[in-house]
Amino acid sequence: MKNNKNNPSVPIPPPAPPNKIILSSFPIKIYPNAEADKSKILSENKNKSGIYMFQNSINGQRYIGSSENLNRRFREYFNVNHLTRSNYMAIYRAILKHGY
Repeated sequence: MKNNKNNPSVPIPPPAPPNKIILSSFPIKIYPNAEADKSKILSENKNKSGIYMFQNSINGQRYIGSSENLNRRFREYFNVNHLTRSNYMAIYRAILKHGY
């Protein structure tokens, strides 16, 4: 019998699963103190892209971001002048208010 969507007695096989990239849901790297680990954060993230998370240790709020150039992005976070000029972003205001 031919597969026919009008005939419910004939099962239509599910599509083959596409090739997937399985990502870990566990952090690869944790920096417990961004201010103290600044040089380590910058050096370990040269020529890397990725997803990162900042968590406010006071209220538990999280900011998740991504960048094609993590070193550049983290240098922006560590540059107080940049944070002040671009204070329309919640993460920048939080860093200025609460610190790293």
